[in-house]
Amino acid sequence: MINSNKFYVYTDGSCANTGSLSPGGWAAIIVDFNNNKQSIYGREISTTSDRMELTAIINALEFLPEQSNITLFTDSQTAVQRATKKGKSITNLDLCNQLDILCSKRIVKFVWIQGHVRIPLNEQADNLAWKQHKLAKIDAKNLRLGGVLQGK
Repeated sequence: MINSNKFYVYTDGSCANTGSLSPGGWAAIIVDFNNNKQSIYGREISTTSDRMELTAIINALEFLPEQSNITLFTDSQTAVQRATKKGKSITNLDLCNQLDILCSKRIVKFVWIQGHVRIPLNEQADNLAWKQHKLAKIDAKNLRLGGVLQGK
């Protein structure tokens, strides 16, 4: 069980198409000061890669208490730029606004890391996001076939 006010978080998003809508998944690995670990993840049927990267960060921050001290690692340079306001965003304003609100209630340090270079917790987040992406593809196919979605 997560029990601390200092956290390390690794996030990732996965989507088939970078700029156009397609099924996608997100994941976050949260580690507290006592080295307790918690994984959270989810998926969407119609999304973009940038939205999944931001959604992973937002869900991780929502999961953690206000006033937490968080070091958040992501392999998305776009997400880091938007979170630190070093990049202007004309897309995903809803998520950027939500991220701003969450960050204003926590102490968050964003750290860009290179993806797919065998950083264990980043690889875990990547694998979970990829699995959710694959499940979202199945969900989308079932909807096209008139099926009913099972719980996420």
